Amino acid sequence: MSFWTENDILQYIHENNLPIAEAYGKVIIDNGANQLEGQYSINEYLSDFRGCKFKTTGCTRTGCVFCMFGITQDLGRFKLLKEQEPALYDYVMRGGEFVDGIWQPTKDGLGYDYVIDWLNEHGNLGIEK
Repeated sequence: MSFWTENDILQYIHENNLPIAEAYGKVIIDNGANQLEGQYSINEYLSDFRGCKFKTTGCTRTGCVFCMFGITQDLGRFKLLKEQEPALYDYVMRGGEFVDGIWQPTKDGLGYDYVIDWLNEHGNLGIEK
């Protein structure tokens, strides 16, 4: 699979109706903004997916919910956490303090509310929370 693209993998999952983790949703053909939910394309009708671009209806990536690596590629990660796991979201956002000039988590939480606000203000990232 080393030479398969992400789209190749999604196409294979779609064509073979393979189960995937619930967090990813379903694999569908990406017809852009004009696509309606449940819409059946000519590609589906003909079972010919050459040249089609695929996407998932849920998360595009999963991993540790606390990790901010790659946040610029997934600006809505914490907003989704808030919807799906409100108690965990609360822990991630609250708490935190400066210790010797370094921001650190506390027993009350990780303090991401401060971190995200700082990144949005100084890095103009637009991370949603």
